[in-house]
Amino acid sequence: MRLIDIVKERKSRMVVPLAGYTGRKLTGTTIKENLFCVDAYSKTIEALVREYKSDAIFPFMDVVVESDALGMETIYPDDDSPYLKEHPIKTLRDIQKYEIPDPDKDGRMPIYLELSKRLKNDIGKDTLIGMYVDGPFTLASQFMNAQELALKTIDDPNLVKGVLDFATEVVIRYGKALERAGVDMIMILDPFCNIVSPRTFSNLIQPFIQKIVKNMDVITILHICGNTRHLIEHMANSGVDALSLDAPCDLKDVASRVPDNVVLMGNISPVNVMLRGDEKMVRKEVKALLESMKGIRNFILSTGCECPPETPHSNIRTFMEVGRRYG
Repeated sequence: MRLIDIVKERKSRMVVPLAGYTGRKLTGTTIKENLFCVDAYSKTIEALVREYKSDAIFPFMDVVVESDALGMETIYPDDDSPYLKEHPIKTLRDIQKYEIPDPDKDGRMPIYLELSKRLKNDIGKDTLIGMYVDGPFTLASQFMNAQELALKTIDDPNLVKGVLDFATEVVIRYGKALERAGVDMIMILDPFCNIVSPRTFSNLIQPFIQKIVKNMDVITILHICGNTRHLIEHMANSGVDALSLDAPCDLKDVASRVPDNVVLMGNISPVNVMLRGDEKMVRKEVKALLESMKGIRNFILSTGCECPPETPHSNIRTFMEVGRRYG
């Protein structure tokens, strides 16, 4: 079933905060403990569902899964997001040193496959299970520095196409494995796309996103961080079921620019409202967004991006409460 059909069948708004990292406080674990232990990870995500009863759940927004599985050196702080130590690819020849990872055995991909199976079995009856994959440009930006990659789109487009092609094949193989593990949705994370022009996105990046989407048989969502107003139409034409949009976007304006079968997710600020605000601010901002989107059916209330790990649980509870009451 398409996401738009699921949304329209509901009697009230779907409410789906992106708050995976905050769950580790519910189980008294660290981010690193969850990333390397599927028992801990599944307990953390299931605790989030029990606590907030959201309509869908996503894990931690972990953008180094694919590059780690390729064997690229990754730094794992105890209680912060992991990151790559360096960007090892400089030339097309460098790509030849790497093989497409096997999701069943390489890196932490097997942990996410097992996590998907457990979540689907334990809570999948009432909750849509979502997982993340890197978008092609963002994964390519793990291989190369993001700013350097952006410059190469002009200076050396053949290099960029080669890196994007390899990245896309990595994502497709991982995404298909997640699909077989039982997930309902895959969110394609391509945050670095907000630094490129509409022309570069349309001509160079969008075809690779479209290739990923065409290879998936589950619901697909495209997330790009920051201000993406200059890319909206191209994002909507990428073939995904939904767009997850960050706080700088005016969702009501976006709704007038995309087909009504493309679902919009967002876009309460995860930092200025969810992390730094109090319950009163959360209540005010969520009510204002719901009022702005009144009558627009292709909309899911969400946060603009992943809530930081230290986001107060009282704010997430308020987000859910207001979303349920006024949605």
